[in-house]
Amino acid sequence: MNITQRQAEISELLRQEAFLTIEMLAERFGVTTQTVRRDVNVLCDLGFARRRHGGIAPLTTEGNLAYASRQLLNRSGKIYLAQEVARHIPNNSTLSIGIGTTPEVVASALLEHKGLRIYTNSFTSKQCS
Repeated sequence: MNITQRQAEISELLRQEAFLTIEMLAERFGVTTQTVRRDVNVLCDLGFARRRHGGIAPLTTEGNLAYASRQLLNRSGKIYLAQEVARHIPNNSTLSIGIGTTPEVVASALLEHKGLRIYTNSFTSKQCS
């Protein structure tokens, strides 16, 4: 999923607030209201939020959040963690990675490593050189 850092931060703000205005988001991020509306459209199209008059509101969910929604939660923290993990894994290592949104970001951070052997219980895969 390709979303911008700002879109991920808006999604995270929606977990804390019941309603965010377009104007408040434009001011917070130092962008135009048109830019925020484009971000809101992306988040709504992906099913992470819904448009409300003058702003955006979170979708109400019962039970577990969808995987795509969890990918956005604390995105900046996951990226930071993944970079730190990747920094400590040397080339030609063998490791095991579980399933989940954080391990997915860690796996992506390891794509530039050489000669890794990765074991996982996930059915999706990416080829490392």
